[in-house]
Amino acid sequence: MTHSYAHLVEDIREIRTELKDIRREMNRNKGFIGGIAWAFGALSIALQIIIQWVKGGGH
Repeated sequence: MTHSYAHLVEDIREIRTELKDIRREMNRNKGFIGGIAWAFGALSIALQIIIQWVKGGGH
């Protein structure tokens, strides 16, 4: 009985460690995806400004 309990506790520790790693990886990816979204938004705004400038004859 004690052997299986100790084994269960060890399994739970491993699972918690894996969950922490997964959570850390997700946070890293979230920051990366957010950076891409920000860059895409900035690029689209810049393109809109350029298009309006060209349409307006450069004024």
